[in-house]
Amino acid sequence: MFPSHHRKRRTLLPSTTIAAIDIDMTNFVKASYDWPYNGNMTPENTCLLVIDMQADFCAKGGYVNSLLRKDTASIMSKPVEHIRSVLQIMRSKGYPIIHTREGHSQDLSDCPPNKIWRSQKMGMEIGSMGPMGRMLVRGEAGWEIIPELQPLEHETILDKTSKCCFLGTPLDLILRTQHIQNLIVTGITIETSIQTTMRNANDLGYECLLLEDCCASIDSKNQDAVITMMQSLDASMGAVCRSSSLIRTVLQSHPPTEPSPSPSPSPPHPQIQPIPKKKRRTTFLTSQHKLSRIPTFKTFNKCQELVPCKTKYIQLTCTCPKKVRVRTFCVCSPGIIRCNDCFANHILSVNTVEIELAMETA
Repeated sequence: MFPSHHRKRRTLLPSTTIAAIDIDMTNFVKASYDWPYNGNMTPENTCLLVIDMQADFCAKGGYVNSLLRKDTASIMSKPVEHIRSVLQIMRSKGYPIIHTREGHSQDLSDCPPNKIWRSQKMGMEIGSMGPMGRMLVRGEAGWEIIPELQPLEHETILDKTSKCCFLGTPLDLILRTQHIQNLIVTGITIETSIQTTMRNANDLGYECLLLEDCCASIDSKNQDAVITMMQSLDASMGAVCRSSSLIRTVLQSHPPTEPSPSPSPSPPHPQIQPIPKKKRRTTFLTSQHKLSRIPTFKTFNKCQELVPCKTKYIQLTCTCPKKVRVRTFCVCSPGIIRCNDCFANHILSVNTVEIELAMETA
């Protein structure tokens, strides 16, 4: 036995502390069933999938609009505002987002012959010219995601050639690498890409949620039929709900933080007197002269220094293959020549210019 003064005293936790351990941390979305099944929805295990929101499918002059020759743009653009609201909330809470685009290569070598045949039969062949460029061809205007739902720079964009987002893409690998278990599905069209992707995702073990007001179909009857199938057999392919239900749950699980009080204004700094510039030495440039740095592009008609140099201007000649254009620059601030005949985006470095005259009188 230890002496009494060496014995460790046992301290019991207060009853309030013990009760706090049993708090229910589940996080359900009210849908066909409480989604996800285990109540575990966080930015670390849940991803938003935005499928094929391209101009070819939901804009006037796109592939679907030209194919059916009726006003499909108003129908296919119905989910745009709902998707934009969901994007805004999910981005603000740090959820990963993946966008997909369907299209084919310029030579259509990745487009199955029967797919081309079906499009011919319907009167709008894939690859033919339309108001927004070649139909369903990568790189054309109609292939791009519509401006309202443009992906951010860090968000993933997957290009596919089929209806299913998993077939021929690294989507499954990306989701598993990021430990994603829950998949929230939006986009168009619900009877093709949405349904096919959800069926495959369910078979691969992902817990899927379809936002019914963030999807669209050319025929409303098709959308109703797909949603009915999704909810049959206890929603065997995944749950269905409206976007408002998801947004409500996300906001409740991630309440906005109160803004921190603004710091008190610091006392004004004493005014620092500028250090007078030293007198510059006249520099003679030759064609072998190497600049130590390339400053921001500037154009001078006269010397811009606070204390103007009393010397020299040089003439630099642009070697643009279209036309030679001579510009005059001050020796004090060597810069980059930009030729007007290069569409203002071809900036010539020092190595591509030739100094015609070493000096001129200012």
